[in-house]
Amino acid sequence: MVPIIVYGKPDDNRFVRELTRILSPLGSCLHLEKNHLLIPSEKAQLTFLLYETPVGCTAEGGKGILILKQDVSPLARLSIPLNYPAIVDSGCENGLKLLQRLKLPAVTCGLSLRDTLSLSSISENSACICLQRDLENLQGQISEAGEFPVSFGKPVSQYALMAGCAVLLLSGSRIYEMTI
Repeated sequence: MVPIIVYGKPDDNRFVRELTRILSPLGSCLHLEKNHLLIPSEKAQLTFLLYETPVGCTAEGGKGILILKQDVSPLARLSIPLNYPAIVDSGCENGLKLLQRLKLPAVTCGLSLRDTLSLSSISENSACICLQRDLENLQGQISEAGEFPVSFGKPVSQYALMAGCAVLLLSGSRIYEMTI
């Protein structure tokens, strides 16, 4: 199971719904938030634990992933181990400042050449995710730079799509020709 901390304002619940939809084809998601618990089917083996928090939190032991929503405070009280790579929208200055303060490795998502993940194309029902540099996953294996076609039935935000693909790559999942 891969623990994922999703940090940001609580009124942005669309992001986590989209993220769960992206992750679900490759594993089941248990989603915990302040006053809500979304439990996957009893038959499904738990792959991802999404812990959504609008306030600070502490993570101890093991390996996991931190995802910053697009609207975060750079002064958040987060205590996250250094072996938690953080996914951030490269256009979110507060998120980048927070990661710099926490000294966490960043997987940036955006549309520039500097970003780790980008979109080389996007349409109403498909996109091509571009991993612009090699990425080490939580098990220490390397995903090589390349492009990955993704199909989707319902529209999805660009950042949720890139963040979801980053989670899958970091967790060691194959995303080539993924359908969500």
